[in-house]
Amino acid sequence: MPFHFTGHRTRALHETADPATIIIEYELTAAMNDGTGTATAPFAVVLTVRDSKITRWREYQHTALIAQAMTGSLPSPRPAG
Repeated sequence: MPFHFTGHRTRALHETADPATIIIEYELTAAMNDGTGTATAPFAVVLTVRDSKITRWREYQHTALIAQAMTGSLPSPRPAG
């Protein structure tokens, strides 16, 4: 891979009507191995556990942002505030 993960942050945990299923919002931060930049992308996963085993994992990603990061064409960072 041309990058390595440098951080993660859980943004939110959501309970569902099914007590075996939760929704997790999180972010992963990665740096390009060649030192050309870093990026943080949001993800969401719907996770179901039965008999102490993950039986379903549905993940949603910001694929446009990930593609931009991989090609070195990230948008300029927004000012904080």
